Amino acid sequence: MTKTQNPFIAAEWIRRAVNQDYIEDNLVEYDWFLAQDEALAARILELGKQRGSAFALYRQGADAMQKGNTEEAIAAYQKAANVGNAEACYRLAIWTAQQANGNLSEEEFKQVLSWLKQAAQQEHPEACYCMGALMEKNHPEVACKYYEIAANRQYIPAMLKLALLYDKEDTLFEQLFWMDRLVWNGEHSPLKDLPRIHMLYAEKLKKEAISNLQSEQQPETYKSRIEACREAILETGKAIFWQKCISRQPEKNDKEVNQMYEVQKKLYVYLDSLEDLKHYAEKKKRIDAEIEKAEEEHAREAALYAQQKKEDALRNAEMMGVIFGAEMEAYLLARDFAEEIKEDPWLYCALTDVDPWLVNIL
Repeated sequence: MTKTQNPFIAAEWIRRAVNQDYIEDNLVEYDWFLAQDEALAARILELGKQRGSAFALYRQGADAMQKGNTEEAIAAYQKAANVGNAEACYRLAIWTAQQANGNLSEEEFKQVLSWLKQAAQQEHPEACYCMGALMEKNHPEVACKYYEIAANRQYIPAMLKLALLYDKEDTLFEQLFWMDRLVWNGEHSPLKDLPRIHMLYAEKLKKEAISNLQSEQQPETYKSRIEACREAILETGKAIFWQKCISRQPEKNDKEVNQMYEVQKKLYVYLDSLEDLKHYAEKKKRIDAEIEKAEEEHAREAALYAQQKKEDALRNAEMMGVIFGAEMEAYLLARDFAEEIKEDPWLYCALTDVDPWLVNIL
């Protein structure tokens, strides 16, 4: 268990494990334990040193670096990195880059990249941010994935970078997502732009809701438009909220808030109209379905009637043939089934052989 779930329960379970001389790297959030319980942290570190644990090797390097013992620190970092400690990998990469003043040789760059990748694979936020910066120019999509990993670990610079990268018309939603996250995490620099961008996104959603609107559309089309309109209303609400948070100039602020309210009122009117159109479309769809069903039923009844009529005609022709002879039967068949007989050469010849005059009917 880690601090990202329930830190206090985690601490209790790890305390029990430590009391039995048991510890694992993937269970340790040493810095957090150091802040909560120094005695427990000291015991964890002691056990880690005895076992040669990665986090203990890293702590040894960090303590040495803090005391100015660079060689000892780097040696410990390398040992920790060799057994997979993400923080040690990141520290080695940064230290190597700093020592070269950014002028890395090809071999040094490969080593730095390797350490950063190892740390990033464990979702180390700073390492992911560095990987994103390295990839941004030539592979922006890959860079965004690294930035998002770092941002999801509450790394503010990654959130800022994502907000800038998504500053495009077709990615307003993503931009707003990270700008909102930044503000809620205490970074107020995006606050002044939030109302404006929320209104831009609301305008985009409004266009999706009402552009190329026609009365003869399926209910499903109106459902998606209604959803877009509701989202637009929600975005104007967010814009109003953030604008009210920027209240250093009350008069100007009130004017802008009032303008946003006017936009929101119009959106509610659009929403009501879309709801009416959806209900109309649903009613029309039900009526059309009932009409189609009635037409199908009528067609079935007409087909049954035609079939019954043919059967009656056949029986009548057969009966008249018994009474008046084959010529009468052939005449009745030619009269009642002329179209079918024309399409059947064998039947046509058979009837005209009985009575050559029948060619006048057929």
